[in-house]
Amino acid sequence: MALVAYAAALMTLGAALLARYLSNVLPHDTDMLAAIRSNLHMAFIGSMLLGSMLMPNSKDHRDTPGPSPRVSGSIVIVATGTAAGLLVARDHPWLAVLLLVATAVVGAAVWRFATKYENAIGEARFTGSASAD
Repeated sequence: MALVAYAAALMTLGAALLARYLSNVLPHDTDMLAAIRSNLHMAFIGSMLLGSMLMPNSKDHRDTPGPSPRVSGSIVIVATGTAAGLLVARDHPWLAVLLLVATAVVGAAVWRFATKYENAIGEARFTGSASAD
């Protein structure tokens, strides 16, 4: 059931991004699209909260593996670059295309780097007891 809520959250996020794009392309309908976007954002947050509440609890969260560094790094690059491209699309369409191409190149470079150094990337683990000096 949690996966259904997360899927609904992703669909509402996609619809919110489409509404944002349409408000950039159709500037005369911005008031109506702003109201739609606001409702979509609330639906997204509600779906994410519902998915979190329905997710079965694990006794030890260290047993569940997180996403690999190459996946999480690439997702951050693509999301940031796409958001930047959407923000400048109305005023400077050529800059938006340049940002999206640069995002693809940097995303591929991050994927390759994180694949090569996957064992060296991760959280710090400290062993032993802390002593006061």
